[in-house]
Amino acid sequence: MWILLAAVVVAAMVYSIPAALRTYRGSELEETVRTYLEKRSDTVETQMMYYQANLFFLSPEENGTLILSPRSIEIGYSNGLDLLIEGLLEGPSLEELQEGTITLIPEATTLRGSSIIRNVAYIEFGAELQVPGSFGNEGTEYACRQIAATARSLPYIEECVILIDGATFYYENASLYQ
Repeated sequence: MWILLAAVVVAAMVYSIPAALRTYRGSELEETVRTYLEKRSDTVETQMMYYQANLFFLSPEENGTLILSPRSIEIGYSNGLDLLIEGLLEGPSLEELQEGTITLIPEATTLRGSSIIRNVAYIEFGAELQVPGSFGNEGTEYACRQIAATARSLPYIEECVILIDGATFYYENASLYQ
């Protein structure tokens, strides 16, 4: 009995699948589906290739305080955090400098590497970052804020840990500013 039932099911499938394919190919549905999938793959591919991110520099206010000033950039999906931080280490453009935008990240600062684990960016620098410049420890704090804000501008990073020679030097999460 079971063999007979299985044979009927197989026969029905053998007959109905080719019939369904002939109907599908004969209709305009095949072209519609193909067009939709092509559009969708192009859109998804384009969306996945780039992120909008920000490099954060500092702008002096009239009262003497410094505020984080973003410069929007487009970053390749595969390039990641290292490229973003390297862009920050390059400093503001000539035009931004003329507008008064500055950076307090020491010029000799080197990026040793970065990783992202569970939405937390771990960014390691050489010891140059902790050398107090003209602005002392407060300048170092602002430099770390620039780095953390830049890292958190990526949509998948919520927290930032800055390491110097493998030891935690600075920590920041998004809830500090909410």
